[in-house]
Amino acid sequence: MALNHPPPLRLIIIALIVFIIGIVSISHHESSPSWSRLSKSFVDNRASSSSSSSFSSHSPTYHGPSSISSLSLKDSKSHAHHDTLPKVHLFIPINQRFAYKDDVFCKSIQSAIVNGWEPILFNWELIHAEHKKEKIRGLQKILSSSKYTSNFHDDDLIFMMDADVCLQLPPQVLAKRFVEEYDKKVLVAAEKNCSPNGKNTHACLDAPPAPLIEELFWLSEEPHVLDLSEKLPTHANSGTVLGRFKKMKKFYNELVEFMKDDPFTDDDDQHLFNEAVADRKVDLDFTARLFWPAGDDSANFMFMNTPQSVQDDADPGITPWELYPPLGWHTLFGHPPVGIHFAGDVKDRKKEWWNKLWWASHKRFRRIVRERMDRGQVEFVEEDGYSRKTIQEVCPKLEVWDWDLLDTRELHETEQA
Repeated sequence: MALNHPPPLRLIIIALIVFIIGIVSISHHESSPSWSRLSKSFVDNRASSSSSSSFSSHSPTYHGPSSISSLSLKDSKSHAHHDTLPKVHLFIPINQRFAYKDDVFCKSIQSAIVNGWEPILFNWELIHAEHKKEKIRGLQKILSSSKYTSNFHDDDLIFMMDADVCLQLPPQVLAKRFVEEYDKKVLVAAEKNCSPNGKNTHACLDAPPAPLIEELFWLSEEPHVLDLSEKLPTHANSGTVLGRFKKMKKFYNELVEFMKDDPFTDDDDQHLFNEAVADRKVDLDFTARLFWPAGDDSANFMFMNTPQSVQDDADPGITPWELYPPLGWHTLFGHPPVGIHFAGDVKDRKKEWWNKLWWASHKRFRRIVRERMDRGQVEFVEEDGYSRKTIQEVCPKLEVWDWDLLDTRELHETEQA
């Protein structure tokens, strides 16, 4: 009868090393077939193919990274396309009265600056009561005038966003995602409700079906009218609009013409975009890969980060997201949107979420954030062109300017303890 001797210790060690290497290899594989299958499963091809309009060919299947490290523009795949990406021009409509009503605007500016954006503010001196419709008139005036667009190219991207949108990824990521999947029409954020249009109007009844798997949203047979989480996003949120310069110019000219005979008397621009969606003039970002209206979808929001830290001798030009900083993720689609719109019922939640963002309060990124804020500038649309101001001139009350004092105070308290 043969005896079963225990395996030599050397064989056990070798097997253990092979096992560890295999686990590490799997965890660092950013484009595995399983991830590809999972990401594509969010889109219901039946919904997109059933539409009879050209809109049906828009199928925003997510082909994004499986880990946050692959968002870096220094990885080989992104770097190869970096020089060919269109330039993005960020326009923010805001007047002084609303800008300084609270700290939301300045926090949005901080999010833009630290992520490499160059904000252009328009309607700053506006005192007209209809400030929402003036967003359309103001941008149309800019895009139609050579004194503001002499350096623009037809293929440049025009990005209009409200002043309560938080940007958490750089313009190159927005441009790359747009070119990969959405580059057909003007793109608008997808909203779950059809407000302010009437539910029995053309704008609401004829909205295109969302090419998404309905089971993702736990739809019931009779959704409650107030439970927006049970609805698919099929309508427009006018707080974020993106498109090629040539197409945006044409689209905003059409919006202004439509407004001349617009029967809708309230000061609201969103009803115009719902009409445009129903008429298939614009596309929707169904999977919130570019911009996410969190007002009726905050239950699907989470932060993801890492314990890694920035060393004192780190390259001052380092890209923080290579170090896995905290970012907001959409749990249903598994990616961090470029912009999160804190409108509607979640405006108060922005205060809660703000301290979780890597550029807001995390000490390991303070030096990087302060350097970028010191260098950053904001442009203003004037009658004869553009003017510039530093971030500290525009937003002198941001906490970032007091970080040195706070660090000194905390150090003193530590020494006294």
